Amino acid sequence: MVRLGWSIEVLTTTFLAGNCVCFLLSIIPSVAAFAETLRVRRVLPSVSPQDAYARCLRGWKRDNLGLVGVPPPILLRDGHPDTGVGMVLLRIPPFGLKEGIVGCQRDECSTTMNYQVLNPGWCTWPVAEHEGWIRFASDGERGCIMEWTVQWTPLPLPLSFWNGFLKALTTVIVETAASYVARGGSRAYQSVAIRKKE
Repeated sequence: MVRLGWSIEVLTTTFLAGNCVCFLLSIIPSVAAFAETLRVRRVLPSVSPQDAYARCLRGWKRDNLGLVGVPPPILLRDGHPDTGVGMVLLRIPPFGLKEGIVGCQRDECSTTMNYQVLNPGWCTWPVAEHEGWIRFASDGERGCIMEWTVQWTPLPLPLSFWNGFLKALTTVIVETAASYVARGGSRAYQSVAIRKKE
């Protein structure tokens, strides 16, 4: 009986100490915590910036931008029908990563989507902040150029490999999503678009 009580006390103390360390790591500034930037470019032949934006928005909302093995997002709040501004999605349920489209800038030659991770943290997406811009700019008669820029600030963590791992993971996700938009979405959506044109 004494041994069981001692084990519970040790486990409780260990658990509380671990939580205190995690809390301190999240609030104490760290030299290793710095903003990272990633840029990916793709050429979308024979597509206007407006059509490319609509393709991206459709994939964002319905098809998880082609990420394999990731469950489809859950729509928490719908946004503007043309721009998606105000849309909030729950990605990677049940962990609760919330992503939202917070802005859209348009002019004669380009359209840009601005999105953010709305609840960054250790249990959702391990960054202090994460924001992205997807710009579709006209390339004359050839179509448009997509430039996807992501900026994030890693949470402070005293592990030398952490920032490299986070950058590699973000790169894979953005590269996959950019390729998805460049090829016109999933085959199901491509076939719908072809049928509409006919």
